[in-house]
Amino acid sequence: MNKIPKNDQITVSIFYWLLPVSLILTSCFAIWYSLATPTVPITNLTVLQYIPTVSDKVIQNSRWGLACDFAWTIGDIAFFAAFIQTGWAWRLRDLVQRIHSNLLVQVTLFTLIYSTVQIAIFFPLTYLTQFWMSHHFGLSSQSLQAWLADGGKAALLSIILESLNWFLFFFIVIKFPKRWPAIFAAVSIPIMLFMTFINPLVFEPIFNKFEPMAPSKLQRDIQNLAQKSGIPQARILVSDQSKRTNTTNAYVNGIGSSARIVLWDTIIAKMPPEQVLCVVAHEIGHYKHNHVLWGCLIGTICILLTIPINNYLTPLFFKYCPDSWRVKSVSDIAAIPILLIYSSCFGFWQEPLFNWYSREIEHDADMFEFRVHADRVNSAKSLAFLAQENLSEPSPPPLIKYWVYSHPSLADRIESAIIEK
Repeated sequence: MNKIPKNDQITVSIFYWLLPVSLILTSCFAIWYSLATPTVPITNLTVLQYIPTVSDKVIQNSRWGLACDFAWTIGDIAFFAAFIQTGWAWRLRDLVQRIHSNLLVQVTLFTLIYSTVQIAIFFPLTYLTQFWMSHHFGLSSQSLQAWLADGGKAALLSIILESLNWFLFFFIVIKFPKRWPAIFAAVSIPIMLFMTFINPLVFEPIFNKFEPMAPSKLQRDIQNLAQKSGIPQARILVSDQSKRTNTTNAYVNGIGSSARIVLWDTIIAKMPPEQVLCVVAHEIGHYKHNHVLWGCLIGTICILLTIPINNYLTPLFFKYCPDSWRVKSVSDIAAIPILLIYSSCFGFWQEPLFNWYSREIEHDADMFEFRVHADRVNSAKSLAFLAQENLSEPSPPPLIKYWVYSHPSLADRIESAIIEK
């Protein structure tokens, strides 16, 4: 490890913590802004026909949900910062290396231990944000036992996948110390595509059942709509989300032969059939335009951009990192929390750009819906229904909309449905 004079260590530490601290301060501001900023009044008379009022319950659910998301960001950064600065990272590394010499075992034990500690520390926040709030606002009736079972399965799956990912990373870094950035990127791209392909086939069925729609007039209308859109072969499935949530949703997942349109059973049970057709037409737009595959292309570009960063900046970063961290290089498994904290920081600042792209493809799917299923009145009604049923704020302040919204606001979408050509 490169030695730095002791009197410079404080300066080095301050420099290395600037990015995480800036993220924490920004998140604190975002929490204040989410809770203190009033909603933007809907002034468009056309939109007001569909959303005449916005209840306090809608605002409270939306804003507290945003505040909790930013609280999670602060919590994650603070946890990994403490893990690094207090020396627990290098102590845990030394422990797992004494237990076993195999890299896979070491990485798995390291991931298992810090993940278990993290889950235990943040369980109160998890309970508050993921269980209590949804029940408080009437968005879920899931039992505590079922919620804990879901959380246990999700945690176990996350630890397994994360351990395999870190093993692959360190294996490549150790095996190819000079060429690892390009090799890891080259390996990551097909893995990303493979995971996108198997996600609806392997991982989602762990949590939900997916079945074809039962024969009905709505099912026949959806089949006719798919035929009209040029995708008669598209798989349209129903997910049993009612066991977990009272909210309504639909989405597209998978690529290639695993691609499918999924409707939550709640949307079929609650939303009028003519409005469900509008939602399906929107999802057909995603399916038809291969938006999931385009997302993979964006992911590929991001992976390729890591090559020059890892070639030039990562070695310098670990060369001059504070001595108190006792991390020798990027090949040291004690670097895991360091890599996590800084990747989280970069992801946080990239989020507005990715959300901008997401809003663009959502708008494209809306436009496809209007072309293939020209029922704009019911489209607007379906969006108003989603705002009411999911307690979604239809007209948030601009900073919230542009930073965290992956969809155009519901007020903007209703305006597009009725007015935009």
